[in-house]
This record gives sequence, structure tokens and C-alpha cells, in this order.
Amino acid sequence: MANTVNNNNNGNSAMSTTTTSSIATTAQCPEMVNESNIIDSEEISPKIFKFFHRLAAEKGFKEYELITRPISEFGENSYGLVLQMTMKALTSNDLEIATSKELISIVKISPKHPARRAQMHVADFYAKEVLMYEQVFGEYRKLYEERLQALNYPNESLPFNVVPDMLYYSLEANNEFIIFEDLSISGYKTNARMQMPTYNLVMETFRSVAQLHALSFVLQARKPQKFNALIANIKEDLFIENMATVTVEFGKRYIKRARNLLLQDPKHQKKHIEILQKIEDNLRKILPDCVKGAKAAPYSVICHGDFWNNNVLYKYDINNQAVSAKLIDFQISRYSVPVLDLIHYLYTCTEKELRDKYFWEFMNAYYEALEKHLRFYGLDVNQIYPRSIFKQQLRDYGIYGFYIAAFSIPFFISNKNDIPDFDVVADAVKSISPSSSSSISTCSSLSSSDEELMEEYRISSEMAHLPNEKCLEILDEYDMLTERTAPVFKKRMTGIVEDLIKYEMLDNILKL
Repeated sequence: MANTVNNNNNGNSAMSTTTTSSIATTAQCPEMVNESNIIDSEEISPKIFKFFHRLAAEKGFKEYELITRPISEFGENSYGLVLQMTMKALTSNDLEIATSKELISIVKISPKHPARRAQMHVADFYAKEVLMYEQVFGEYRKLYEERLQALNYPNESLPFNVVPDMLYYSLEANNEFIIFEDLSISGYKTNARMQMPTYNLVMETFRSVAQLHALSFVLQARKPQKFNALIANIKEDLFIENMATVTVEFGKRYIKRARNLLLQDPKHQKKHIEILQKIEDNLRKILPDCVKGAKAAPYSVICHGDFWNNNVLYKYDINNQAVSAKLIDFQISRYSVPVLDLIHYLYTCTEKELRDKYFWEFMNAYYEALEKHLRFYGLDVNQIYPRSIFKQQLRDYGIYGFYIAAFSIPFFISNKNDIPDFDVVADAVKSISPSSSSSISTCSSLSSSDEELMEEYRISSEMAHLPNEKCLEILDEYDMLTERTAPVFKKRMTGIVEDLIKYEMLDNILKL
């Protein structure tokens, strides 16, 4: 058992003892901050210091030093600053027994730039992640406890344990933050952003996301009213019907770049070029269709939504083989078909050579893990999510993997110096954006001051009617492909097109 602090909306806190992992939590002090790596202490909310100060008192730390360290590279997290915060006790309570003298946690802090906040739906994304941890994952843990009781506490069980604990949060307008346990304490670490996952990593990744999806299916089956209430609050934020032109043109730009790269190489088949043109022309229609969970119900789940290399952490054995994986960063979670997460990960994080060898082995590992977790809850995978439906969804929604790769791979293969400053880009986009009173806030309760701030810079549906030339000028200025990365981009995007053909994932788009 460990003490956690749950935050309410007015910023006050109440101590409560709940079942959590045994990993050490954190505490920190506003008086003693070591600003390592030139962290601007003004970005750290006083509420964060208050939480850690209270926890320090609970642990018996009279004096302590706070050390902050950024843990994501520039461009790796567009939704804020991610810090590892370490509190080192300088003195402790004389009566303290066996208390750790070093407490560590992860703190995610929202960006403050107004245009960036509005264009990236920052308030909504922080509210969504809190909803996922507090409500969705809370329900999953209840399902587990109820199942243990029903089975009279069996020796072998399958707890919901593929996400870190959320320790504290605030959704105060323009000052959002979330504090998590630091998984590195228990031996988990990330795979480097530009390092391709191995066979072993993909297998553990798919087994973990299978558990995430399984609990969604279980909740839908056991508590349909609760499930429906949750998915009603998990709105799609990115690929909506009235996507801004700058978003559409960004995706089209890199699809077109892939096509032009292929045109330079006569060995590529004409059908590849034609397919890419079809994909580009139908981006605005296909992407919103792919993320509509209700369209595929009851074979849709609450998905991770941003399922790529840096949002998975692994624990390794003495032979350096991954034995388990945990998932982080649920700000873009959505209600959609399960295969979107799988295709997202495979097409953005692996190369064709690995998929050629193991594509169906990966899919079978996922499906078998899903079946195992559903069986634990007394459900039959053949009724909940038949393999025939699973395979059909791969064919119907595989095209999503190509689109998300076009958006993502330029970031993933670029050095940090080649990635544009998000604040600067946001200002450039704002300069061509009309003012609007339309609201696209989805799941957060904003204060009036923050709502006014958001509205001032809101990118509205009118953006869809702006001259493409203005958007293209911005994209030209901030193009990320270089002499080094263009061949990498070409190879990976070509491999995805070949997979779309190989696994029969093009039928829907070729009919348009």
C-alpha cells in the first residue's frame, strides 16, 4: 500500500490510501531547486511544489533538494514539457525507519504559448489524459477486483498493470500538469526514438496493448452503461470532418513527397504512383472515417491513439530481452477499432523487413493475448471479437497506418535540430487563421479566462477555405526532410505501400 494524493478541481487536495504499485513516489521543495539543464522554474506550477512539499512532510523529510531533468528531446512531446523530478532528503525525521532518501516522479507540464495551445487543443488533451487515468483505468481496476472476488482470489491472476500510476494533477486553465510514478524506478526504460524496435519489443508491445483493449471489451460487456458514458466523453480531436487546411496539407505534402521520390526511381511500379495519388486525394474523407468507433461497434474499443515507439517502456531480463511493456501518454486516446493502434505502431516504428518476416506472428500474438485476458473475465473472444472481424478490420483500416506514417515519420527520423519550434509554427499558422467564435473544446471544463484565450486563437472550420498557397508557404518554410532523411523516408513509405498491396488493405480507397 502507498499513499497517493488525489486532486480536485479547485486545486485543494485530500490524502487517501489506495492500492498502488510499490514503486517509490516523489516529493519536492520550492525553496531548494537545482535547475539542471536550464529548466525555467517559472514553468513549474506552485501547485506542483505544494504537492511535493506535503508528500515530503509525510515521508519525514525536514530538508530536501529538488533536481529537475527533461526526459524528452525537443520535438518528442508537442503537448508540453516532460520532467523527471527527484527529491533528495538532506535531513530526515529521527523516528523514520527504512524510508527512501530519494523520491522520483515524472511531471508533464502543458505549453503556455496561446496559439500553440489553441491549435493543439492542449486543454482538451490534458483533460482527456486525466479522464483516462482517473475514470477509464479506474473502471478497469474495479473490474479486476470484482473478478478476483467472483473467482475467490485465484493464485494466478491477470491484473490491469500496463500503465503507470497517476499521482496528482491540475487542470487549471493555462497551467495544466499531471504527475506520474517514474517507471524507471522499477526497471522500465524507453527504446531510443530513432532506434527500430526488435522482434522481441514488438511482441511485448502487442501483448500489453492487447490487455488495454481487452479491458475495454470487458467493460463494454459487463457495464455497458458505464462504457457508453465514458466513450461519450472521449471525443476525436485530430482527424475531424473540418480538419484545418494546414493539417490536411501537411499530410498531403509528405504523401506527395513520397510519390515524387518514387517517380525519380524507374524501378517502382506505376501502380505505386497511382495508389499514392488516390491516397492523397482522399485524405480528408478517409482519415475521419477511420477514427469513427461507433461505425464499427461493437467491435471498437478505447484505443491508446498515439501508439508509437516513445510511448512504450520495457523491462528487460538478464539476457537483455524485454519481458514486459508499459504504455504511457494517453492524451490522444480515442474510441475506434483496435487495429488502429497495431497498424499505427507497425507502420510508423518498424521497417518492411521485420514485417515481412513476422507480420502475422505479431498479429497472432496480439490476438492470443486478447483471448487470454477475455477468458480470465469469463468472455469468449469468438463472440466478443471474432478473428474474422479482426482480419477484416486489418484490411479495411490498414490505410490509416499509411496516413499516420506520412504525418509522423518526418518527425521520427529527424534530428532534433531539424524539427521546427512548435511555438514558432503555431504563430505562423495563426497569422493565416481567421478569428472565429466556434468552439472545438471536447472534454475539459475551462475557466472563462482560458476559454477567451482559446477562442482568440481558435482554428475554426473556416480554415478549410483558406487559400492553399498560404498553408503551403508555411510547409515549405518548415519542411523537415533533408538530404539524409529523404532516402529513409522514401524507403519506409515505399515499404508501407507494398504492405498495403500485400495485405489487401487498399480495397476501400481504390473504390473511391
